Amino acid sequence: MKVLLVQPNYPFYELKFPPLGIGYIASLLRESHPVSLVDLNVEPHGRFEQELETADVVGINCLTRTFRWARELAEEVKSRSSKTLVVAGGPHVTFTPVETLEKNPAIDIVVLSEGERTMQQLLSALESSGDLYTVPGIAYRADGLVRMTARQTLIEDLDTIPFPAYDLMRMESYQRNEMNGEPVTHIITSRGCPYECIFCICAPLYGRKIRYRSAGNVGDEIELLRDRYGFTSYCFQDDTFGTNRDISKQVCTELLDRDLRIKWWTEMRLDRPDREFFQLMREAGCVGLAFGLESGNYEILKRIKKGIDLEAAKVTMALARETGFNTQVSIILGLPGDTMQTVQETISFAAMLGANAYSVNILTPYPGTELFENQKSYGVEVTADRWDGYTRVDSPVMRTNNFSEQELKDLRIYVAELLNKASTRNGKIFNSYLETFVSKR
Repeated sequence: MKVLLVQPNYPFYELKFPPLGIGYIASLLRESHPVSLVDLNVEPHGRFEQELETADVVGINCLTRTFRWARELAEEVKSRSSKTLVVAGGPHVTFTPVETLEKNPAIDIVVLSEGERTMQQLLSALESSGDLYTVPGIAYRADGLVRMTARQTLIEDLDTIPFPAYDLMRMESYQRNEMNGEPVTHIITSRGCPYECIFCICAPLYGRKIRYRSAGNVGDEIELLRDRYGFTSYCFQDDTFGTNRDISKQVCTELLDRDLRIKWWTEMRLDRPDREFFQLMREAGCVGLAFGLESGNYEILKRIKKGIDLEAAKVTMALARETGFNTQVSIILGLPGDTMQTVQETISFAAMLGANAYSVNILTPYPGTELFENQKSYGVEVTADRWDGYTRVDSPVMRTNNFSEQELKDLRIYVAELLNKASTRNGKIFNSYLETFVSKR
C-alpha cells in the first residue's frame, strides 16, 4: 500500500517549520511501504493532487487550528477516489474521535495520540484483511457506530524512532526561517509533561511521564541538520526543557563535546532557578529562554494548576538576565477568575520581570484539556463555530464570567502595547516562535 502523509496549510504562521509529527511517521512506515510527504505550508496544492493519484492511504495531521483545512483535504480525497482510505491523526482528533467520525464521512479512521506504532499496525491489519479492532489506538466506523480500540502503548525508547524523514521534505523552503540572520529549525528531545495545567493538552496527549531521547541521539540529529541542510540555529520544542536537570545537562554536554557551535532556544519552567544549569546552557549555545508566567496572581495560578512560585520566578529571571539570555515571558488573558484587577497584577508582575519580549495570549479551551471538559465550572463558555472559529491565536473563541469576546480582544491589544513598551528588545522572532509552539496545545 502506498501512503501519502499531509500537513494542511495554516496561513497564519510567520515561521514555517518542518512537520515533525508526520516526518516521524514517514520514517517508520517507509521501512515497509512506499511513502510520500506533502507539507502544504511550503508546497503547491498541485503536488498534493499529483501524489494523491497513486496513494492507497492518506494520513492527515489535524490540529484544532488546522482542522478546517484538514477536513477539506479529506473531502477532496474522497471526491477523487472513494476507495482511498483517509486516516486522521494529531491532537484535535485524538480528543474528538467520535464527533470527528460522526460528522465527517470523508474521514475513515482516527489515530489516537502517538501515531508511529499505530500506523504501522494499522497498515499491517489492512494488508492482511485483519479486524481493525485488533489495532490499538484507533477509532473507526462499523455497523453505523463509532468503535474505539484499546489504548496504544506509548513508545518508551524514543531512540528507536528514526529521525524525521527530512529527505521527503522541501527542506530548502524551511531554510528561509532565520534567527539573527541564521537558518533556524526545530527538534524535540523528549515527549510528555508532568504538570497539570488546565489549558494544556501536552500531558493528556503524551502522558505525564517524560520520555527522553539520549543525548547522543539528539546530537546526531543536529549534526545531520547542520551538515546536510545548513541549519545553525534551533528551537528545542520540548514541552518543558530542563525538567530533569541531569538529562538536560547531558544534552548540553553532548553539544559541547561535539563542538557543534549552534545557537538554540527553548521553553522552560519559570520558577526553577539554577545558576550552574543556566551557565552550562549558555556555554552549549543556548541564547534564548521562553517562560510561561500566565498570571501574576497566586489564586489564579492555583486555579489553573500552574503552581508557579512567583518569588522563585523573580530569581529565575534575574539569573537568566545575568547569564546573558534573551528572554520572553508569556501571559494569558481571560483565565478563570480573571478580572481587571488580576490582569493589572499580571501586567505589573510581568513588566517587573524585565523580559526582552512578551507574548500576550487569550485563553483558548482546546479539546482534551480540563478547561474544555469543565467550562461551566471554570466560568468560561466557548462561542466559536466548531471548529472553524479556532483558526487564529489572537482571536478569542470564548467569553468568561467577567469578559466578553470583544473585551478580551481589545484587552489583548492594550496589554501587548503596555508590555512591549516595557520590553528592552524587539521580540518578533520569539513571538513568531511562540505562536507556532502554542498552537499544538
